[in-house]
Amino acid sequence: MPKEFCERVGRNIKKYRTLSDMTLKELADKLELTESTIQKYEAGNIKTVNAEMLNQIADILNVAPEKLTEWESRADYRAYRKEKQGEDEAQLIKMYSQLTTGHKRAVRCLIKELLACQEK
Repeated sequence: MPKEFCERVGRNIKKYRTLSDMTLKELADKLELTESTIQKYEAGNIKTVNAEMLNQIADILNVAPEKLTEWESRADYRAYRKEKQGEDEAQLIKMYSQLTTGHKRAVRCLIKELLACQEK
């Protein structure tokens, strides 16, 4: 996860925690974490910020998760989605290549049927 993203999320956690008049300890207790861990989040020193934790923090701070990530209005969100889509497609191709010839044929038929349904 890019360091800039973690730093931005951390700044926003601190911002909304402060606006809520909540101490580090109060937030940590509600998340069942230590104050030190919350400080790491706020400093952007957590290497991975998972979606579940973001949702929990957002719920406690009474804000939408998008307020913490600022993804709704940022180009890096679009870049992240594009990268994720590429990873998903690469995984599908890898799985497809492991299928037998008959199963590959079945997958192609299913895709054609799904595309036909989608066009209706």
